[in-house]
Amino acid sequence: MNSGFPHRRDSWISATATSWAVMALSQALPAGTASDSPIAAKQTSPDQSPAQGKKVDFSQQVKPLLERSCVGCHSGEKAAGLLRVDLREALLKGGESGTAAVVPGRSVQSLLMEYISASSEAEMPPKAARDRFPSLSQAEVTLLRQWIDEGAEWPAGVVLAEPKSKE
Repeated sequence: MNSGFPHRRDSWISATATSWAVMALSQALPAGTASDSPIAAKQTSPDQSPAQGKKVDFSQQVKPLLERSCVGCHSGEKAAGLLRVDLREALLKGGESGTAAVVPGRSVQSLLMEYISASSEAEMPPKAARDRFPSLSQAEVTLLRQWIDEGAEWPAGVVLAEPKSKE
């Protein structure tokens, strides 16, 4: 049976989980009178990228963000979580999970977005390291999302390096 859920023959578990999720969400909605527009269907405005309509420039916009907040822990032979962000190939390969950190054209499937957007328990950079590696602003997260959705272009031969300390 092809129900449209993932995992083919095991799709029954996805269908069951979806049913439970719908029941839980319906319990979370406030009680009220029925209307033509559901309470939960509020339209939210999409994230506005800093340069709406313009293509993200890797060298000028993405490279400095990754170098400032990510490369310090995620580069070299002892990269945290075995994830390197200093090389495009390494970022596409992923770390110890074996899942690609960036899926070009699909920010929704990119683990990097999950970690930097604070939608994960493993929020990056870790709070304990933010004095050295600042977290990304919402605008910067949106910029990285746009870069990934545009195909995560990375000029050939570019290797990221941790910025020199100002001490």
